[in-house]
Amino acid sequence: MRALLLALLAASCGGAASPALRTPDPPASPQRIVSLDYCADQFVLGLADRRQIAALSPHAEDDYAYFRSAAAGLPKAAPRLEEVLALDPDLVVRTYGGGLAIEDQLQRLGVPVLELGFADDFEGVAEATEAAGAAFGHPARGQALAADLLKLRTRTAAPGSPRALYVTPGGATAGSGVLIDHVFAAAGLRNAVAAPGWPALPLEAIAADPPDLIIVAFYGSAFGALNNWSEAQHPVMARLMETRPVIALEASHVACGGWFISEAVETLVARLPR
Repeated sequence: MRALLLALLAASCGGAASPALRTPDPPASPQRIVSLDYCADQFVLGLADRRQIAALSPHAEDDYAYFRSAAAGLPKAAPRLEEVLALDPDLVVRTYGGGLAIEDQLQRLGVPVLELGFADDFEGVAEATEAAGAAFGHPARGQALAADLLKLRTRTAAPGSPRALYVTPGGATAGSGVLIDHVFAAAGLRNAVAAPGWPALPLEAIAADPPDLIIVAFYGSAFGALNNWSEAQHPVMARLMETRPVIALEASHVACGGWFISEAVETLVARLPR
C-alpha cells in the first residue's frame, strides 16, 4: 500500500494531465461503467447513477475512499483486461488503474476510456469533475460541483499567516504547486515547504526554522502504513509533534483530487488555533 501511495505522489509530481476521453465515443448516457482504481471510483460514485455502474475497483470500500459507503453492494473487478472485457463495458474510467497498457488495449478493442489524470490545483479538479459528469450523461452535476469548488480560489493566505507543514507516514511532504499547497492557501495557511512537488521532509530546514503547526494525513489509515525508516519517524519530527499544534485530515478527503478536497479546507479552517 505504501508503494501505491508513492506511485500516486510521483504521478502528482509529474504535473497534472487534463482529463481526456479516448475514442471511440461512449453513448450519451453509458449504462455499463467500469472503474479501474479507487480514485476513478469516487468520480463514478459521485456523478453517475448507481444503475449505470457495472463494476468498481477492489479498493472502492477501503477506508481512504470518500464514497466507500456508497460502494457497498456494487460489483468489484480487478483492473485486468480479461475481467474488464467480461463486464461488457460501454465506458471505462481510470486515473492509474491497470497501467497504460490496459488503456491502449481497450482502445484497440473499441472500448471508450475516460482518463482523468491527477490535478495539481482546484482548476484541474474542476475540469476533471466536469469531464466526468458530461461523460456519464450528467453534465449539470459535474458543473455544479466544479463551480462550488472554484469558489475556494478567492481565498488566499495573508502575509504573516501561520506556516504549516504537511506530513505523511511515508515521510513525504507537500511542496509548492501541488493540490495540498492550494488547500493550505484556501485555509489561510502558508506552506512551510517551498520546494516544488512532493519532496521528502526537509529535516534540517525544519529544525532550523520550525513551522507553526503540523498537518497530518493517512495516519491510522490502511493507505499510510508507518515506515520506521521514514523521515516522519525522525526525532526532529517527534519533537515538533509534541510542541506544535497537530491537525489530522481525513485520508478520504485528500487521497484523490476530487471536489471533496474542499472538506479538507473546511477542516483546517474549523480547527486552526485561534
